[in-house]
Parts: sequence; structure tokens; C-alpha cells
Amino acid sequence: MFFVRSIVVALSFEFLFNLVIEIAEMFGNELLNALSLDLMLPDWGFVVEFCMTSLFSSITGVVAIILFVVLYVQFLVRGVEILVLKLGFPLACIGLIESNSGVFQSYSQKLFKSVLTVIVQIVLCKLGLALVFTSHWFYAIAVIMMALKTPSFLQEFMLTGGSNGGIGAIVMNTSKTIELSRQVKNIVTKIK
Repeated sequence: MFFVRSIVVALSFEFLFNLVIEIAEMFGNELLNALSLDLMLPDWGFVVEFCMTSLFSSITGVVAIILFVVLYVQFLVRGVEILVLKLGFPLACIGLIESNSGVFQSYSQKLFKSVLTVIVQIVLCKLGLALVFTSHWFYAIAVIMMALKTPSFLQEFMLTGGSNGGIGAIVMNTSKTIELSRQVKNIVTKIK
């Protein structure tokens, strides 16, 4: 019985993974739509002009650019992490042969956390860009710093291992993420 379950999960993983990615993409887009941001990026000349007005604005602009570059590198690292997790998933399905699910539960939770982290970081990155182009530089720097700290921030409220895994953990994590998105929307509304 456990062997059949392991084979079925391993064979259906590609379909399920693509489904999770589509849901994650729709969630991210809906979150950005809920924030009602105009993400049409203006000419970069505006940013260069701002940075050349004074030494303070130059330092602020350089800090924002450095943070965006660091965030970009973090996106690449997280993408490679998801790729490695995706490639190793069939091996994690061997854990389903055991009655306590072995490594499968923690492995699938790690994959879900990585995907959720990337979604939150992308939303915060786009929010940071929107704030840069609306001349809210300090808010933009704060949002980008939060995007950089997203992995450790999400660890605080996401469930880990134990008997709380499975569908219940996914529902709990999704509800916490929706709650977080509402809080971000309220903050953005106050900024406007």
C-alpha cells in the first residue's frame, strides 16, 4: 500500500508541481492587483535625475540599487534551491514507503516554503520599484530590506515538521500569508 502511494506521488509530481506554480503565480498577481499599484515603470531618467540632485539623494539611490542587486542574487539562489528540490523530489517519495512518511513531509514543506518565499519576495520587489518611481525612497529601501529578510521572516509564522504537516499545514500557511498580504495592503494604502 505504501509502495503504491509512493509511486503514484512520484509519477504525479510534475503535474502537481506545475499546478502549485500556477496557483502561486495567480496568488502573486492577485496580491499585486489588490494593492492597486500602477506598475508601469517610467523612464529611468527620472531615477538618474533624482540621484544627481544632491549627495544625500545619490547615497539613497546607490543604497536602493545595491539592495535590488542583492535581492536579484537572492532570487537566483532561491531559484536554484527550488530546482534542486524539484529534482530530488522522487527520491523523497521513498519516505512514503515508511508508515511515518520519513523525509517526505519535511521535504515537501521545504519546497512549499521556498515557493512561498519567492512569491512574497517578488511582490515586495515590485512594491519597492513602485515606491522608487513615486519618489518614496525610504519606504522603498524599507520594503527591499524586508524582501531580503523574507526567508527568516516567514520562518516565524510557518509551521514546521511534527504532526502538523499535510493539508492542515498548507491551509494554515495560506491563511497566514493572506493575513500578511492584507497588512501590507493597509500599509500601502496609508502611504498613498
